[in-house]
Amino acid sequence: MTQELRLRIVSGAVLAVVVLLITWAGGGLFNLLAVAIGGLVFHEWLEMSRARDARDQPSVGRWSTPVLGGIAVMIAVAILVFLELFGLALALSCFGAAAFWFLGRRAAMPFWFAGAVIYAAGSMIALAALRNGGEAGLFAILFLFAVVWTTDIMAYFVGRALGGPKLAPSISPGKTWSGAIGG
Repeated sequence: MTQELRLRIVSGAVLAVVVLLITWAGGGLFNLLAVAIGGLVFHEWLEMSRARDARDQPSVGRWSTPVLGGIAVMIAVAILVFLELFGLALALSCFGAAAFWFLGRRAAMPFWFAGAVIYAAGSMIALAALRNGGEAGLFAILFLFAVVWTTDIMAYFVGRALGGPKLAPSISPGKTWSGAIGG
């Protein structure tokens, strides 16, 4: 077993235990987890789309105006999610995505800007709302985690075993088509 695999297993096990304990606890603690996941999704989306670096947009420092607008919307949605005002959070994320698109419409990728808000805020809202749905919500979230984690683990091992052509080398150089299919 390589050092990298050992590190992945240990860190994955620790994170899984923490996430499962927070999921079991539910309430405000899980809402914070949902907000953190939404923030990570937002960040990853901006990194993959390179929307954060839009050079043809007005900017404040190194951040373009649409990205700053998206961050503001995400913070407001996060507060509403934490307060369990899911309908209002959804309405704000839709309005924010429309505004985000409007601000970025002259950019090379305006739909990427709007998509960042919809996808990240939607993930945040859906996770928190689902978990706050009582016992059925708890089991739904646990099932969701099991499916996602199993898919990720299978993709890793099948991709490592079979190798092959890269899936998207500019975004994630280690991902292969065999791993994606295996997952």
